[in-house]
Amino acid sequence: GIIGYAQDASGRHVVIKAILRDSKEKEILEYLRQECFPKSIDEFRNILPVLDILACEGHWLAITPRDYRFFTSTE
Repeated sequence: GIIGYAQDASGRHVVIKAILRDSKEKEILEYLRQECFPKSIDEFRNILPVLDILACEGHWLAITPRDYRFFTSTE
């Protein structure tokens, strides 16, 4: 898939991944986002959570932290 990098409103680094609108991947990511969002990195070791899923021109955009430091800093 196509990915891009950005910063959120707090200046934290995120990854944006384009997903086809009819993809099962969107359903899986939505489930993980709703049911499994960690309160800390210790709860989700080695997995970066889905922060949001946005609709955009026939695709979905999955937003995830770029790395574990998302939970500990605003660099």
